[in-house]
Amino acid sequence: MQGDFDRHRTVLARLHEKSQQERESNFIRIRRQQLGSMEARIAHTRKERPPILVTKNERRPTVALGWVPRQRTEPVPIRLDLEMDGYKLRDTLLWDLHDESLAAEDFAEFTCRDFDLPLSTFSPAIVKSIQQQLQEHREAANMLRNAGGPASLAGVRALVKLDITIGLLQLTDQIEWDLGESKNSPADFAVDYVRELALPVEFITAITNDIMEQVAHIRRALLLVGYSKDSNGTVRPHDPELQPLILPALKGTRRDPNTLNDFTPIILELDPVEVEKIEQSRDREARRKRRQTRGRRPVEGISMVNWTHISPPKTILTPLSYRGSLHRMLGRIEDDETTDSTTTRTTTRSRRSKK
Repeated sequence: MQGDFDRHRTVLARLHEKSQQERESNFIRIRRQQLGSMEARIAHTRKERPPILVTKNERRPTVALGWVPRQRTEPVPIRLDLEMDGYKLRDTLLWDLHDESLAAEDFAEFTCRDFDLPLSTFSPAIVKSIQQQLQEHREAANMLRNAGGPASLAGVRALVKLDITIGLLQLTDQIEWDLGESKNSPADFAVDYVRELALPVEFITAITNDIMEQVAHIRRALLLVGYSKDSNGTVRPHDPELQPLILPALKGTRRDPNTLNDFTPIILELDPVEVEKIEQSRDREARRKRRQTRGRRPVEGISMVNWTHISPPKTILTPLSYRGSLHRMLGRIEDDETTDSTTTRTTTRSRRSKK
């Protein structure tokens, strides 16, 4: 009796083991079929799916962004300073002259939507400003190319001044820049400069833009007004207003200790009231320079130089992260006078309201 029971239990165990093996085998077979079908669908999708085409606008050709060939880059400093319908927009950026993946019209539309600006008024103004500055860059580049390239200004050193305020942090400094050395990279210099001084990364673009902007305008001004060199090798522009920005010829590699303070960066932490005063002072200075430019008489045979660009710019940027600390500039504190409300991505956009 006990033997029959043991045999019966052994048979049941073998049947159970066989059934378990069959279930595992069937599961593996079905899983392989599923994986094979999935791989086939993925391969079919990759093979048959057409590329995504991004149409920029009706007037420009359709471009497949994934197929854009590698091409040389030529960054152009762009500065936006617009005030219309009670809004004020200030921005600095670098625009690649050879990049066709983004039109100025699209950029203007994105900017207006990001900052809640009136699209009908600001979009055409932004496009016009960008296109005008790009055209000026093309003319200056052609003029420099016809003169023999940057090498034609070999040994000419310019004084580049930095006056940048981002949020509550102000940086002032001045550097020497060789106008004849095309390998000097403002972007690389800005990255190292910001790293050494432990500044916020927002300063990289601002410093790069300021250096490129001043160098380009000084080169163009020298070629327009002309210059000569004295017996010491010092460049003498034919317009005396340009002379303070051109440094004398080097007599040695050691700097005069009396000038060390002039070439030392100064970093100040301001309060919102001081930032607002700086912005108001900048507006007054910009209006004064525009009046002086309109009052200048062009030299016979020489195109007019835009001296508002030659003068070192003051860049005032207000990131969104400073929104809480800039209540006064954001218009959240009532004032008897006109106040500016500011919201920006990398610069300033403000809306004025009289209380």
